[in-house]
Amino acid sequence: MKKPMVNTINADVMPRSDYGQVLKAILKEGLCPFCEKNLFRHHSKPILIKTKHWLVTENAWPYEGTKHHFVFIVRHHIEGAEHLTPLMWADLGAAFKKLIKKTKISGGSFVMRNGKMEYTGASVRHLHAQLIVGVQRSKQTEPLKALIGYKRKK
Repeated sequence: MKKPMVNTINADVMPRSDYGQVLKAILKEGLCPFCEKNLFRHHSKPILIKTKHWLVTENAWPYEGTKHHFVFIVRHHIEGAEHLTPLMWADLGAAFKKLIKKTKISGGSFVMRNGKMEYTGASVRHLHAQLIVGVQRSKQTEPLKALIGYKRKK
C-alpha cells in the first residue's frame, strides 16, 4: 500500500485555483514536489543558482503583485530548519548574496516557514525559503500580502 502524501496541504484551501489544481495532482502522485528528482514534474522555471545544499529558482506561482518571487529549496529532504547544519546555513547565505548581486534587487522580504504547516500556511513541508520583492512604495502602491501564519478571528 502506498504511503499517504504528507508534504502538501489540502489543495482545496489554496486561494489560487491554478496552484490548487497542481497541488491536487502532486497529492495524487504521492511525491514530494521539492525533492530535486521530482522538482520539474510540475515546476516550469529554470534553476538560477545551484549550490551544494540549495537550489534557487523563480516561484512558478508568485504571490499576487510581486515584482520578483524566488524560492530557495534545500536539496535534501529536510522538513525543519532545526535540521540544517551550520554549513547549510552558510550556503543559504551565499546563495542569497549571489542572487542579490545577480538581480540587483534593492529590497525584499526573506521568509522561511518552519514547523507544522497548520501553523505556517506553507503548502509544501520540504524546507524552503522565499525572497519576495515588491515595487518601491509610492502613493500608487498598496502592501503585498503573504500567508505566514494564522490569527484568531475577531
